[in-house]
Amino acid sequence: MLLVLLMEMVSNMTLASDGIVRYKVTAVEDKARVRDFEYLSYDQVYRNDKEQAKNELLPADKESELLSHVPVGGMIIVELLGADWDMANGTNWTYVIHDDNGNELFRSKGFDHAQPPPAYISHGMAYKTIFGVVATKKEVQAAPEETPWGDRVYVVREQIEIPIALPDSFKVYVIDKLNKNRCCYALTKKVD
Repeated sequence: MLLVLLMEMVSNMTLASDGIVRYKVTAVEDKARVRDFEYLSYDQVYRNDKEQAKNELLPADKESELLSHVPVGGMIIVELLGADWDMANGTNWTYVIHDDNGNELFRSKGFDHAQPPPAYISHGMAYKTIFGVVATKKEVQAAPEETPWGDRVYVVREQIEIPIALPDSFKVYVIDKLNKNRCCYALTKKVD
């Protein structure tokens, strides 16, 4: 166990000094149902794609084609939650990036995803009567995942590629159109 922790610490230390541009993410406003928000810079996406090409043993021409499609501004990865499929599906969400002066740099709508098959919850009870035991069982369609509080939810994982170069600090707004809520994240470039 101690060896695993030491290896984890060493790998984290090497990641911090590898020359890859990273951003610190601070949640400014958290009113929409976004479970997870992550921003990958151009350098991080490029490194990930290069590693993918190496792992898949792609020939040099396929690797260079893959790397040529890395988005200049990196990408946003979010996990969106919704009690109904329409709430979680990407078509309900809009992504907006502003610079520190409030100028809009980028805007994108989410993508339409295929709805996952529903889960079913069984509600039932058994009770004793003078005629014997009677059992009633009813199956109800429900969202496929559950929160720690027992609420059933749909979860969508979206990747939004950003085709423009971004400044050292900017804000990302993730807007839920149906519920008229949003999350805001302030990002600043880390200096190692």
